[in-house]
Amino acid sequence: MSEIKNKQHYVFRAYLKNWYYKKDEVWAYSKSANKVFHTRAENILHQRQMYKIQNLNDDERKFFELVMTSFHLTNADKSEMRDHINAYLLPFSNQIIVDALKRINPIPKDHPLNDEMEEQFYKLEKMIKEQQVNTEEDFYSDYEAEAVGWFNRIIAGDTGFYYSDDPEYSENGIQLPTHFVRDEFLNFVCIQYFRTMGMRKVLKDNIQHMIGYTMQYLNNTKDKNTVNFDPENINPDHVLPHMVWIIQAKCSAALSGRNADLQIVRNETRLPFITSDQPVINMKAKVGDKAPDEFVLFYPMNPKTAIIINGGKSEKTLEKSTEVDRFNRLIWDHAHEYIVADREELLNGMIEMYE
Repeated sequence: MSEIKNKQHYVFRAYLKNWYYKKDEVWAYSKSANKVFHTRAENILHQRQMYKIQNLNDDERKFFELVMTSFHLTNADKSEMRDHINAYLLPFSNQIIVDALKRINPIPKDHPLNDEMEEQFYKLEKMIKEQQVNTEEDFYSDYEAEAVGWFNRIIAGDTGFYYSDDPEYSENGIQLPTHFVRDEFLNFVCIQYFRTMGMRKVLKDNIQHMIGYTMQYLNNTKDKNTVNFDPENINPDHVLPHMVWIIQAKCSAALSGRNADLQIVRNETRLPFITSDQPVINMKAKVGDKAPDEFVLFYPMNPKTAIIINGGKSEKTLEKSTEVDRFNRLIWDHAHEYIVADREELLNGMIEMYE
C-alpha cells in the first residue's frame, strides 16, 4: 500500500552505508553546532517533504520562460521542458477535476450511496497528495537503485559500463549503445551534485536575484510592457525544482558531449576518504564562486575508493596521506552543514586542522 514519504533524503542511505562504523550508524560533524556525534543513517541528511511538488501560477510560468531563454535553451528544449512541467504538475490538474466532481455530485448527503461516494473522493485526494509528495522522491529512488550496481562495479575496478558495450545493459534482447549507459550515469552524478540543500540554496538565491533584477528594471523603465509577469507574484521555491532540472540536464549533456573520462581513485593510505551533505563537488570551484571556468567532479564511493569525472582516465593511486587530505579538505570546505566519516577520531582531528 502506498504511503506518503515525509522523510526525504538528499544524500541517499545506500550511499551512506559505505561509511557505517557499525550497523546503520555513521559519525558526523555539524558545522553550525560545532559538534561530532554518531547517528543512524536514516536520521541524517534529509528534510521533511523536501521534494514536494508546488504548483505554478501564471506569473511563475511566464517567469520560467525568461529563465529558459537566459539558459539559451533551443525551441525544442523549451517545448520539452514545458511538457515536463505539465506532467510534473499533473496532481494539481487532477485535484481540479476532483473538486469539480465534488461540486456536481448529484447524490444527496442523506442518500445511502453518499458515504460510498465520499470514500471514493477521499481515496482520490489521498492518492493526489501522495503524488505531490512522492513523485520527485520516487524519481530519485529509481536512479539510486541502479546506482548501487554502478558503485559496486567501480569499487571492483570495472568501468566497462561506462566505456564499452556491456551485455548487462540491454532491453528485450537489444544491446543498448555505450553512450546510453554512460549518459545515464553522468545524469545520476549531476543529480547528486545539484539535489542537495547547499546547491538548492545557491540556485534559489540566483532565482531571487533574477526576480530582484526584473523588479529593478521595471522601476527604471517607462515601458512596463517589456515584462509580461508580476515579479512580486513569484515564489522562488515554486520555480526552484524546474531550475534544478534544467541545470543538471545541461551539466550532464555538457559532460557527455565532451566524452568526459571516468577515473577511479584508490586510497591506499591509512587516512580514509570522508563524505558530506554535498557528496559530489567540483574540484575546480572555489567556495563562494558562482561560475567556475572548469567542471571536474570528485565523488567518494567509500573510504577507500572515489571517482573523478572529466579529469583523466587511467586509475589513480594515492599512497600519501597528504594526497587524501587534499581531497578531504575539498569535501569539508564544500559541505553545507554535515561531514560524514566512519570514525570519530578522524572528524575530531579534522576540526583541529580545518576550523
